[in-house]
Amino acid sequence: MISVHKRLEFWAGLKPNELAFVDGKKEITFAELHIHTLQVATILNELGIRRGDLVCTMLPAYLDWPIVLALQILGATSFAKPTTANFDSYAEPRWLIASKEHSQFSTQNTIVLNEKVAEKVNDAKLFVPEVEPHNFTQPIRLSSTSGTTGESKYLRYSAAEMHPRLVTPSGVNFLGNGKFLNLMLFGAAQSYNWAHRCLLEGKTFFMSASTNESNFEYLQKYGIETVYGSPQQISALLETADKFSHSLDEKYNLVIGGSAPSGKLLSKIREKHKCAIYNSHGSAETGFISMCDLTVENSPGLIIHPNSVVQILDENDVEFGFDRVGYIRYKIPHASNSYLNNPEETKKSFKDGYFYSGDMGYKTKDGRLHITGRSNEVINFGGVKINPEQVDGLVLAETGVQDAASFALDDESGIPKLAVALVVDHEFDETAFLSSLKAKFTRAVIAEIFKVNSIPRNPNGKILRRELSKKFSSK
Repeated sequence: MISVHKRLEFWAGLKPNELAFVDGKKEITFAELHIHTLQVATILNELGIRRGDLVCTMLPAYLDWPIVLALQILGATSFAKPTTANFDSYAEPRWLIASKEHSQFSTQNTIVLNEKVAEKVNDAKLFVPEVEPHNFTQPIRLSSTSGTTGESKYLRYSAAEMHPRLVTPSGVNFLGNGKFLNLMLFGAAQSYNWAHRCLLEGKTFFMSASTNESNFEYLQKYGIETVYGSPQQISALLETADKFSHSLDEKYNLVIGGSAPSGKLLSKIREKHKCAIYNSHGSAETGFISMCDLTVENSPGLIIHPNSVVQILDENDVEFGFDRVGYIRYKIPHASNSYLNNPEETKKSFKDGYFYSGDMGYKTKDGRLHITGRSNEVINFGGVKINPEQVDGLVLAETGVQDAASFALDDESGIPKLAVALVVDHEFDETAFLSSLKAKFTRAVIAEIFKVNSIPRNPNGKILRRELSKKFSSK
């Protein structure tokens, strides 16, 4: 294992003019990334950031990446948040680096990236503070994970802990020519890890924070054959394809991660595009676990990565045989084993070397994994237990529904009822919608419908149902 500084120096010397990073707004060569990172490290050191400091960044990717690398050189620990997010008690930063001040954070320890700071960086000498941890045990990154609860939990990594994930191949590494466009936010664990993996291997990291027509130009310009994103991001990309008459032919691969794609989304892809479709399964806690080909209907299930142990259990942690739905736990050599400053959630999720993800499903005799839902999302309506993911699937199949999320909402007596948040278009008819759902789904009645502009999701694309419950319980 070599330090970030040495890695940057190596690739800048070997292929200085080749692209290291592209995000649609900026192209950065290896030479530029090397020089700029050292300049940023110099200025951040002058401003007072030291080894062990926890630093939050709220920046676009092309600014965030060299700053994150500079912080690692300084021995600081970084984590990213959207500009509108609030801070959590589990991870209170000493510093904030952002494009503007944050109402919840001290201005004294906020570094705003304005023209004055940019001038300092550009004029900085290439001085490298000699503090980068060479034993690689110093924490360098916090990754947030909220699953589907909406409550953030944090994982802390050192360079030594992260390295096994970087050298373990994931599904996208085997597809096409190895180039892929990442649509996930840069703050997501997958994006950060992939950026580091590309730097480790001397490859270009391609990402895009939008789903506009320029993405199709990137595919052509850079010869990219694989696109990775959440179901929502892939769906938005396909809407752009429809609008501008683009089609993805057989040489392209769509890899959907973060959560499972709906039947409606898969049908739309198969109907209008000839590309291959894959579902990549994993978590921030474990990394990549399994993958399956969804190009044709009736997928045989997820193929489990050889370094992963997957067990299906009953409520007493006794392992089931084949074809029985139960609670899924995973054991992977490089998996996390705790949440930062959160012993209660750590106790629930990490036991005996296994990670309990909250997934439910079963394995078949051929070793394939089938995910059926989430145990921690099952809603109990007076003894009737409902899996909201199943409700989502039924709702998304209705005419005029662009996106949807079902959730529990207490009535005036504190009794939970089923509510649905919908993103709809001009074809939506509420009367026809309710009539159709009543015929399809008889176990519970949808008591409330809320039309929204967007469905809240975490950086991995998973729905934040508890956030919806909190939002609409006050109305």
